[in-house]
Amino acid sequence: MGAWLAGLGSLIPHQRHRLFVSAATVVLLGVVGPVVGVYAHGIPWLVYVLAFFGIFTGGMLMVFGLGLGMRAIIMTIFMVALADLSPDVSTGLTMVKWLALGCAVG
Repeated sequence: MGAWLAGLGSLIPHQRHRLFVSAATVVLLGVVGPVVGVYAHGIPWLVYVLAFFGIFTGGMLMVFGLGLGMRAIIMTIFMVALADLSPDVSTGLTMVKWLALGCAVG
């Protein structure tokens, strides 16, 4: 799953160097979003607020034609998924490690 979504995020049109975009996609999609989700797991209202701002920001970036918008939406999906699936912080961080490995492979 991580490899597929990171690959999808790196194929979106961009104006920057391809290696930089791929590396940033792996870090944002596979690490930052999920780690925020793991730590926000115990605070449900925070998950909703972060999801709103992530999807809203991604949607606004897509309206202006930026490929970064789709990446922001995918990162928000990862954040919400890990906030929902992780039973505790240590197990959630283990899940993030495997997800990041999948993103790096992608």
